[in-house]
Amino acid sequence: DSQCTIHLDCRPSMACINGKCSDPCGQPGACGVNASCNVVNHEASCSCLECHFGAPAVACQLNTTCIRSPPEPPTPTYCISHQDCNDKESCNENLNICYDPCDDQSACEPNKRCEVRKHQKNCICKFGFTLNSAGEFVCAGSNIEC
Repeated sequence: DSQCTIHLDCRPSMACINGKCSDPCGQPGACGVNASCNVVNHEASCSCLECHFGAPAVACQLNTTCIRSPPEPPTPTYCISHQDCNDKESCNENLNICYDPCDDQSACEPNKRCEVRKHQKNCICKFGFTLNSAGEFVCAGSNIEC
């Protein structure tokens, strides 16, 4: 918190409160119940949450007839190669977008879970290993017997 005498001494997202640059939304009672706060021109600006109505500086009530809008889908990341994506994604080089290779429901067998490591799908045994009749290690099923 830096010293100030007027709002203009502070960043636009701060206000001069008691001689210090502070977040006006962080002040007790900045907005009412069920309201969000954004700083606009050094002032707390309150608005009712989605599907709420009322006086946002005091309180907002739920509108029970409201239908919430679905969340915006994430914006895909453009890529040319896997290195353009985070480690838990791969690059679809036909579409040039990063994607999670484990999103496919049939990515792994039922007794395995999908993990992405260094851009590659890996099917990991969910329940550890067991020996099959040929003496080979295989993924154990969910019914583990002692």
